[in-house]
Amino acid sequence: MAGLDGLRVLDLGDDIAASFCARLLADGGAEVVRVVDPARGNMERMGALEAFLHRNKRRTSVDLATGAGRAAFARLCAASDVVVESSRPGTLEALGLGYSSLAATNPALTMVSITAFGQTGPYRHYAADHLAISALGGWACTFGESDREPLQVGFPVMYYMAGIYGAIGALAALRGRRSDGRGQHVDVSALEACLNMLSYPQVLEQFGCPPLRRNFSASLQTFYVQARDGWIALNHLSPSQWESTCILLGVPHLAADPTLLSDMDRKRAIVPEFMTAANAWASDKTQMEAFYAAQELQIPAGIAYTPREMLDCDQFRARDFLARGDQPGLGDFLLPCAPFRSTSLRTESRAAPTRDERIDDWLRGAGQAVHEPGAPGTATTVKDLLAGLRIADLTHYRSGPTGTSLLGGLGADVIKIEAMQRPDGFRFFNTSKPGDPLFYEMGSYFNASNTNKRGITLDLNSAQGKELFTRLIAKSDVVIDNFSPRVLGNLGFGPARLGEINPGIVMISMSCFGHTGPWRDFVGFGYVFDQIGGAAAVSGYEGGSPTHMMAASDVTSGIFAVYAALLALEERDRTGRGQFIDVSQVESLAFLLGPEIIECQLTGQVTPRMGNHHPVFSPHNVYPCRGEDEWVSISVETDAQWAALVEVMGRDDWLRDPRFSSFAARKEHERALDLEISAWTREQGKRDVMERLQARGVIAGAVLKPLELLDDPQLEARGMHRALAREYVGEHRYPGFPLRFSQARCEQRSAAPTLGQHNAEVLTGLLDVSPLQLGELQRAGVIGDRLVKR
Repeated sequence: MAGLDGLRVLDLGDDIAASFCARLLADGGAEVVRVVDPARGNMERMGALEAFLHRNKRRTSVDLATGAGRAAFARLCAASDVVVESSRPGTLEALGLGYSSLAATNPALTMVSITAFGQTGPYRHYAADHLAISALGGWACTFGESDREPLQVGFPVMYYMAGIYGAIGALAALRGRRSDGRGQHVDVSALEACLNMLSYPQVLEQFGCPPLRRNFSASLQTFYVQARDGWIALNHLSPSQWESTCILLGVPHLAADPTLLSDMDRKRAIVPEFMTAANAWASDKTQMEAFYAAQELQIPAGIAYTPREMLDCDQFRARDFLARGDQPGLGDFLLPCAPFRSTSLRTESRAAPTRDERIDDWLRGAGQAVHEPGAPGTATTVKDLLAGLRIADLTHYRSGPTGTSLLGGLGADVIKIEAMQRPDGFRFFNTSKPGDPLFYEMGSYFNASNTNKRGITLDLNSAQGKELFTRLIAKSDVVIDNFSPRVLGNLGFGPARLGEINPGIVMISMSCFGHTGPWRDFVGFGYVFDQIGGAAAVSGYEGGSPTHMMAASDVTSGIFAVYAALLALEERDRTGRGQFIDVSQVESLAFLLGPEIIECQLTGQVTPRMGNHHPVFSPHNVYPCRGEDEWVSISVETDAQWAALVEVMGRDDWLRDPRFSSFAARKEHERALDLEISAWTREQGKRDVMERLQARGVIAGAVLKPLELLDDPQLEARGMHRALAREYVGEHRYPGFPLRFSQARCEQRSAAPTLGQHNAEVLTGLLDVSPLQLGELQRAGVIGDRLVKR
């Protein structure tokens, strides 16, 4: 039985984010019914995107423009657990179908509203697309090259992320309603999901660190060279990886200069020599030859896989990540499965529906007892939806900590476990005072990604540390790590042992490639996820090399792990059985390329990198504005928007210009059009352009710089940044989460723990360690609050 068997979900979404949210709930076993407008239902296009988004759903038609249709929809909602929708804020309220109205009839109902900017704030009615979200969400400012226009990612990852957050919000609300029988209105903002993908540039600058700017080729943490049959990427983070890379390429003298790892000016100076050696090394090798040669030296190499190449990936095939499916009207093809192995997932997959089905069983309330809500309570209590859950958090760097921070923000008790001898490596990155003895407490990245946790130290190599960890596991609901597959087993805490200690525990392991397959022991981090997962190949300037997503895929896998945990807990609470969940961080990103993987098989073509351009619409780009490195995105998707843009620019002559008279003509003359618009925007302020165009319904977004995110009117209105004070670093403002609940909290609650900050609190209060024993543990080096250099 899947985790959400018996749960009833109505999918009223008409965009990627809401549809993907409902797809995730369907994958978890929920009975999901798409509700479509009958005027378009039988004419609905079924392409690769639709086949991916609507798998495992049913379909019915309801005309919300009629009284009978609205009454029918209200009856469906009265028999449902969750409604997912993406309408313009206020639309459903105007129809008498807002959350408050529906909840009056069905108090247990949860509504998940996923929109570009959220239900509140001055931008809530702005027109938006993925490019505008990338601009206003701070992504574009840091993505691209410093001497070029800012970039968006080459596929709509921000919308997919909003969809994952929506599914998490629904599962958290489902858990929370057991206390009082009441659901929630969940408000998800794609803008804020974009903000959560960033590498904390607004936090870095508050800490006094060098600003994060567009510089793909300058840092040399990752670089792309052409092998005989495609692109290969060599990446590094650690000094040992840098040394191994230099030796591999035949430039060992560069490894002898330790300043090249931290001094970007010196590093830029050796770029020509370095790239000459890299290109020469790769020129006589295939991608796989180069990949294996680097991985043998523990260099985290990657291949910028295109969708076509992903179909032939040995690792994906060995893990059955790509399964054969069929879709009426399209035929059969390979499509990606969920990026984690779990007994809580649906075992049978259904094609996306192409026609309406009878849903009489829905109105009879089939399966209602499986997810029985609690007794109705008052509607005024603000809840902690995950109160009572305890998470043993072994994760480090960014991917795991991002997810566990969210669990803490939802009310779980997250206990972060480090060792004095081997703390979280993120402590050493971007520290505000590198020369301070306590520099490891001053890392901006660590402070930003580890909020909402208690922190302890345990030496898991010691017998006493193992015993204390065993006690903690016995009292936890979830244990999560992002080590390589062999680490916990070598410590004596493999899945079988953890299950013996606590049969009900949910064990989540987030490794780069997963626990199975020929690449299970290969090394990798965020850049590798981007590359093998397909994002790098679809992103970048037209005619240029692939790009990485600045390891933002760390967030993708971390948030997927939260979804997997909440899904498994639904099954655990019903059966009493825990489980081991194998998350592949590469697959977490590759899953989101599902439409591109399907499209490649249907057409035989791989879409080239397009920068900010769109296959159909033009203009669709980022344009320079008055000032230094100031930009604005402008997109036109309709004739009305084109007419409005022309009027605002004062270029009525374009309405008679044959070069711009139609979508096809504008696309054909796109370069000329971009130059003309750039000439106009260069004389304007970016916010002025955005506000004037948005007032006329044209999609536009100012490209915000990191510190501008802190005082943006929309983000301020929604309280997206919260000030937290912490020892050693003082007070800073940290980004929150893209989830708002009508009667629950999801927020930044506490600053990141200092090393071993909560040793006494957790060990004595939870694990029954006496004060005398606590002192003995400190003297033995099992616990402590200072770094021990090895």
